[in-house]
Amino acid sequence: MNEKAESSTEVEESWFSHPNFTEMTKEGISYLVTQSWGAFVLLKFFAALIYGAGDVLNVSFSEQGQGEGSSKINLDSSSQRLGTLFAFVGVGCVIGPVIIEPCTHMDKISSLERACLISYFLMALGCYGLWQFDGFILICIFSAVRSAGSNIVWVYSSLLLQKLSSASMRGRVFGVDYALAMLSESASALLAGVLQDDAGLSAAQVSLIMAMVALVTLVMWGVYFSRESKAMHTNRSNI
Repeated sequence: MNEKAESSTEVEESWFSHPNFTEMTKEGISYLVTQSWGAFVLLKFFAALIYGAGDVLNVSFSEQGQGEGSSKINLDSSSQRLGTLFAFVGVGCVIGPVIIEPCTHMDKISSLERACLISYFLMALGCYGLWQFDGFILICIFSAVRSAGSNIVWVYSSLLLQKLSSASMRGRVFGVDYALAMLSESASALLAGVLQDDAGLSAAQVSLIMAMVALVTLVMWGVYFSRESKAMHTNRSNI
């Protein structure tokens, strides 16, 4: 039993060794570069630039409206406000993919692309609403809209990569995909904090910046999808 356990441990250590991890990551990136749809791995990356600031902004929004007349909803504390905001974020994450699902089909790549475009539009709309309105209930609603968009792009960008990548490279592709998304999300949260603390911007103003980022990426992906559609469908027949 001890010999088997030691053998298993050695296999695990060799599998997760640094050279092996580095080589697999390089293979994944090289594979993506050679694919016409390789840029899809950036769908989560650009989306995370928008929704990554959400947690930081939620804290700021929860601390607003404590003064008299600043909100129609009176919660006992900012902690309750923050909890309510996160509850609406959760609701948005659930209903977003559910609502869009009837409009998509795994056999139609274009429908998955449209879902991703819709997600960017929802994130832009949600962030715009957070800038435009200051009532707490409206902040909750537009936070849900923003989170619905973020979860739609997470789900359907994953489906695109799953559909288009080869079985032997799928793990490497998703590894690169998730790593880029986490990096972008962390950078977005840091930027949101810096803009508020050092640049003196309000949570609403930072939300406006996120809305503009969402609009720019929406246009960018719309152009990319239209230009690369033929090449992508041609490549599918070779997978």
